[in-house]
Amino acid sequence: MKNLLLLILTGLIFQSATAQDNRSLISLFVPANLKENANAAVRDYDIVVTIESQDKVVIEEKRVVSVFNESGMNSVDAFQHYSESLDILNLKATIYDALGNEIDEFKERDFKDGSAVSNGTLYSDARVKYLEYTPRKYPLTIVFESRVKSSNTAFIPSWTPISNRYESVESSTYKIINETDIKLKERQLNFESYDVETLGDFQYKLTNAPALPREVYQPSLMNVVPRVKVALSQFEMIGVKGVNNDWKDFGKWMYDELINGRQELPQEVIDEVNSITQNATSDLEKAKIIYDYMQKRSRYISVQVGIGGWMPIEAQEVHKMSYGDCKGLTNYTMALLDQVGVQSNYAAIYGGREKRSMDPDFSMLEGNHVILYLPNLDNDKDYWLECTSTTAPFGYLGDFTDDRHALIVKADGGELKKTTSYATQDNQQHVTGAVKVHSDGTAQAKVKISSIGVQYDWRSGVLRENLSAQKDRYLDNWNHLNGLSINQINHIEDKDAIRLDEQLEVEIDKFGTKMGNLILFYPVMFNRFSDELPEDSSRIQPISIERGYVDEDSYALELDEDLVVDGLPNNVEVQSDFGSYELDFVNEENRIQVTRKLTINEGTFPADRYEEYREFRNAVVAGDNARAALKKIKK
Repeated sequence: MKNLLLLILTGLIFQSATAQDNRSLISLFVPANLKENANAAVRDYDIVVTIESQDKVVIEEKRVVSVFNESGMNSVDAFQHYSESLDILNLKATIYDALGNEIDEFKERDFKDGSAVSNGTLYSDARVKYLEYTPRKYPLTIVFESRVKSSNTAFIPSWTPISNRYESVESSTYKIINETDIKLKERQLNFESYDVETLGDFQYKLTNAPALPREVYQPSLMNVVPRVKVALSQFEMIGVKGVNNDWKDFGKWMYDELINGRQELPQEVIDEVNSITQNATSDLEKAKIIYDYMQKRSRYISVQVGIGGWMPIEAQEVHKMSYGDCKGLTNYTMALLDQVGVQSNYAAIYGGREKRSMDPDFSMLEGNHVILYLPNLDNDKDYWLECTSTTAPFGYLGDFTDDRHALIVKADGGELKKTTSYATQDNQQHVTGAVKVHSDGTAQAKVKISSIGVQYDWRSGVLRENLSAQKDRYLDNWNHLNGLSINQINHIEDKDAIRLDEQLEVEIDKFGTKMGNLILFYPVMFNRFSDELPEDSSRIQPISIERGYVDEDSYALELDEDLVVDGLPNNVEVQSDFGSYELDFVNEENRIQVTRKLTINEGTFPADRYEEYREFRNAVVAGDNARAALKKIKK
């Protein structure tokens, strides 16, 4: 009976494959190695880019994806952007069942149409047509085809054949046909670990790429998958021609065509900023006054207009409306500083917690954010300003734009510079606790948490929360303390030192677990690691620790007279390439002193060292969660 069913199934598949003459439509034919860790498999993904002139490029895409489950629908990518400079010539999607039989078809008119920007954007002409389809069952295969024409050749589509985790690729090709005499440059990235074949000039093929799963402390996907970046040496953006041989050329184009002439301010504004800075004794003091002025009267709203959304709103308009996006607010701040004699430069950058840099070796239209660069202020040091924040301290970037290359836009051309880097020793948190422990199992504590460097950024969100949300935050962080109540919260922010002090008074109704005349409790109270890292004997990706930091904790536990120490955990000292951990307990008369120091080093480590890293981290968890015992005695 089983053989008969197998014969029937094989016949159905063969019949379907013959009818379709394309095995990539049959999800049952996905190779076994491409199903491992995969929610979807890209069967074929072909991109053909035809550059017809300096102001015309045609992009054709065909993407065939076999989807194994609901999460795999994220790999379909059946959408197409369009705007005044990007016209849709063809748009189509076809759905096939597991055997490759067509079950549905969508033409352009069947796609949903919506804005391509978030609700926080005031205006943009960018729109998107997307497929809205809910499968009845899995697996299935979706074929998406699009053809578009763009008058914007500043951005030539790059090749990123693997765009998601849990997504394997059976075949992907990329081809550029350059029908012009304009030089086309390219840069290949991360080819070494993949089966990438060069088929000719600007022609590539990737085959048999297994899915990458999510792994703890994984690097950015962009840093491990194969990519090809391309750019024209002469381009056009919305009717504006430009030259891009290097970053100097590209930066000069940005200055001449996007920035220059957009810094005019009303005379009353010029008079005002000169008045408020007239007593300043240095350029640094002037810059701080202007930054504070901008922050107090401006707010962030995205505005995607003007030469492809890359041109900032004029400074006088930002002042009038008291809002702008990163481009407009940065340009506005630059204009204000110029009026008081402080030099600054517009700087394009990638914003995001994952560190992503402009490529020093390849100039092209890049970045998703803009900040302000103040060079050599008072002949002392460079400063960077985040102009979209109404609360950031002067010169502080935090983890959104730290330690990466930015394009400085100047009249004489562009230049890449590295933003502020926060070294491991710069990112410190100090926690002190004075704890009074009672024999009835209750306790009171005064806690102080001081944070600097990137740790200031990680904790300063509490300043923008109401009291209820603040209490919830602390209760969640310290949920191992049973019966915890927050009686008092006080925050002291020093924006000059860029330090945050959190001061709390708390009560703990169930300080520990009672067992007869013993009280078992956790002596590492207010800052600890609680979760061990998972085992992973088949780790694929390197270990990436993007920011190092140092935590130092000191707790003084004062005991009631009828309490004595019955047992304390052993002291711990661990040293490794990944960092260090020291935990020390001192038993004095009616007093326990706990000191803890944890250092996590920044760095990238090979995948085969994961178990070593896991052992280090788990040693920290074991130390932090070790319990001590108190004994109640009769007096």
